[in-house]
Amino acid sequence: RYWYFLFVHPDVLENVLRIWRRRASGPAFLARRARRHILTEVGAQMGQSVTLIRSLLAVIFLLGLLGSLTGLMQVLGAMTLTGSAGTRALAHGIAASAIPVVTALAVVATGVFFNQELAQRVVRETRLLRDQLRRS
Repeated sequence: RYWYFLFVHPDVLENVLRIWRRRASGPAFLARRARRHILTEVGAQMGQSVTLIRSLLAVIFLLGLLGSLTGLMQVLGAMTLTGSAGTRALAHGIAASAIPVVTALAVVATGVFFNQELAQRVVRETRLLRDQLRRS
């Protein structure tokens, strides 16, 4: 998405504003409908992947939890097979099962920050475009 905002969006914005300035003067309701249509189209292009990124972050978190549960199940399975709970083996198994959760949390925490920043950028750019279309 950052690639889009840095390299693609300025060209899209320039083309939209050029088309908007060349439109024929007509009834105000047609201009409002055209402006609404432009804002919807450009807003959809800008926010195209924000929901996908949010969904992927949720899946990453759930995969981390799944990895943790799998590791804990292996520890408990080994305990039932040996009939004893060796503290060293238990500590190693629990530490190994915590690794997927910690990794997932690190990825999700970073991803949430960037996803929120992208969502705010979509809103900000939409407002700027709306203001530019009103002034022109």
